[in-house]
Amino acid sequence: MAVTVAHAQTAAPAAASTPLGNSVAASPQTNAVAAVVNGEIITLGQLLKQIDQLRPEQGVPGIYHELATKYPDDPDAAQKEFHQRVQDLESETLHGMAEKLLIIQEFKSKGYSVPQVFLQQQFDDSMTTRFQGDHAKYLSFLEAYKMSESDYRKQLEDEDIVSYMMGQLRSSGTGISPDRIKAYYEKNQDKFNVKGEVKVRQITLTPVADETVEVIRKQAENIVQEARQPGANFTELAQKYSTDQAARNGSVPVYSYDLDDKSKQLAPQIQDVVFKLQPGQVSDPVVAGTSVFIFKCEDKIEQGVQPLEKVRAQIESILGDEDGRQAYDKWIGKLRGKAYILYNLDGS
Repeated sequence: MAVTVAHAQTAAPAAASTPLGNSVAASPQTNAVAAVVNGEIITLGQLLKQIDQLRPEQGVPGIYHELATKYPDDPDAAQKEFHQRVQDLESETLHGMAEKLLIIQEFKSKGYSVPQVFLQQQFDDSMTTRFQGDHAKYLSFLEAYKMSESDYRKQLEDEDIVSYMMGQLRSSGTGISPDRIKAYYEKNQDKFNVKGEVKVRQITLTPVADETVEVIRKQAENIVQEARQPGANFTELAQKYSTDQAARNGSVPVYSYDLDDKSKQLAPQIQDVVFKLQPGQVSDPVVAGTSVFIFKCEDKIEQGVQPLEKVRAQIESILGDEDGRQAYDKWIGKLRGKAYILYNLDGS
């Protein structure tokens, strides 16, 4: 049920650097009712704070920057579309807040509660991860969004409740059958078509003083024999023999070569060797210019559609997400069906 009474009227940023917090501070109607969910009120101020906490590219500044670029010479068109986009953002955010409140109400109706020790742990974790343990940064955050510490703790508790209820919803679903996984794979093979790739480690040998390429090539042949011995450690051999600084420092990076990306192709004589190696194989010495290289293949992905066994877990995750969304839509629909929700925002 919806009744149109008021609209948030979020103002366009005056400049690219305009902070989100200004939208809340500038509104004289922050205590106005934006929605009522089973008797619980969502105020206009709460709605604007929720929008303010979006990442900049998701919120008002993101819309402003996008439209300023889209209409550099037509400010009237930019302003018209800006207000429509902001109105859509407000409506979408308000509906999300109403759904979240329905979930929290359902949680409480079942007699559930979040243990205080868990809530404190969540708060302590957020201080470390979100504010890097800096209490001044935390206080600045509260001030910027006009929040008290109890408001922030309540926000964390609400997030925990929603996360728990969503987890229960996902865990209540049935397993995904092998036949369904196979059917999805056969229908969506284009999603699993990959470019070929070879990952190799390398040893580089370059002439020192009066050495010739032939001399270091013979040295490389001895190293190859050593590298092909059972139990040989190619990384240690690279640290011992390679003349490049990275190997001497103990760093032997894994290189990825895309078979189709011409910008990453190797010298032809190296490319022919590297792309034919199979995992675990060590190449013969490869001369390129004044250097000699030895490669060991760490992993290889053949170009084309990946076999089902390699993508089974990925497909299971995709289908699990689909099932989760469908279960959520069905569940939230039931909650809406037995709820009284009044939206007090234009377009809602």
